[in-house]
Amino acid sequence: MTEQTRTVEIDLNFEHKSHVYGDVTVIQTWTMSNKRPCLVLVPSLIKRHFERVTPYVVSIDNAWMWDETAGDPEDCVWMTMEAVNALGLSATDPATMIRITSIIREHLGDLLMMPPLVEVAHSAVVADAIITDANSGKTRDREISDHVH
Repeated sequence: MTEQTRTVEIDLNFEHKSHVYGDVTVIQTWTMSNKRPCLVLVPSLIKRHFERVTPYVVSIDNAWMWDETAGDPEDCVWMTMEAVNALGLSATDPATMIRITSIIREHLGDLLMMPPLVEVAHSAVVADAIITDANSGKTRDREISDHVH
């Protein structure tokens, strides 16, 4: 049996900005493994010190896939379904699908304009995340941490 090393992938202490859209919150932050900007979508009605939440992450490297001009509309539908399901919303509701796509697209410019990561000292693991590469299907297990007060 192989022992898996767990690393923190998203640390909510490193929040650049957050935006609340009713039941969905968009957090501009960075991935810890490569210090690259990303958008994290989580349900708004949860506390920051949660145990079970499935965030949806849009990395700066895949942001182009969400763009109306550069991205493939069919891929966008599938990614939106993944985001909606992660947020616990209904993927069968067209209005919800359009709303989540619009929220993400609204913040693509913000994602591109994010400054470099400035690190903070103390944090604690608050959740697990399984990251699935949309192209290869490979998964990685990471931890999400938050600020320790």
